Parts: sequence; C-alpha cells; structure tokens
Amino acid sequence: MGEKTIMSDNLDCLRQIAEAFRAALEKYRQSADDVIFKDFPVGACSPTSDLLATYLIDALGLNAQCAVSLKLPTHAWVTIEDTIIDITADQFEQGPVICENYSRWHEELPEQERRPPSRRNEWNKEEEAAWNFIIDEMSQRGFPVPE
Repeated sequence: MGEKTIMSDNLDCLRQIAEAFRAALEKYRQSADDVIFKDFPVGACSPTSDLLATYLIDALGLNAQCAVSLKLPTHAWVTIEDTIIDITADQFEQGPVICENYSRWHEELPEQERRPPSRRNEWNKEEEAAWNFIIDEMSQRGFPVPE
C-alpha cells in the first residue's frame, strides 16, 4: 500500500459519491442518444474518468487525477494520492464501483501513467451534455456541485 491513503470515513464518503455519480451516468445513458456513453461502462472509461475527476476537483477541491493503463487491456480510472476510484471496472468483471486505498487488479494493469483530467473547454458535446445531466442529478441527490 502507498504512503498516502484516505482514512476510512473519507473513503466511505468517496464511495457514496462514486456510486451516485455512476447512477447518474447510467440514468443519462438511458435517457440520451449518446455515442460515447451508449454502451457504458464498456469503452467509456476515459471520458468517465475525466468527468469524475473534474467533479472531485471542481465540487470538492480534491487533487484527483486520471490513471491510465496504456497496454491491453487499456483502462482509465481516478486516483486521489494512492486511492483508486473506478466506476467502470465492471467491464472487466470487477466491481461496478471500486473505491479503495489499494487494488491488486489496478496495480497489475500494464504501463500506467497519471494525468490531470481533460478540462471542460476540451470536451466534446457528448461529454458536456453528460456533465450537465450528472451535475443536475448530483444536486438533486444532495451532493455538492461546482459553482
């Protein structure tokens, strides 16, 4: 396990946020004709990670980054220090929401790099539409939202 981990209470809060974020994205997928998220979670890990990391930064002020495995199987997820938040791992027969200080499965993915999430001015119309829907859903569920 890494040196910087999130304490249990905060990890539980992050898990609740991740579960609500995923539920909002699933609801969006069902309501929108969207090329990127139509098969969510399959093939949507990178844009999903960008959206979730941006939410964690803009709404909560956390130092979230995207982690990416560059070789097959390619995958992307969110990290805060050494904590892993992955809401698309079920496409690889993992749990639908992983929020842990350590994940052997993630550690074993090849050639990883961390990067900041793409910013909103870099998003396409599908990502922007998903963002607006998710932020509205998160607000309705009582979670903090960016101003």
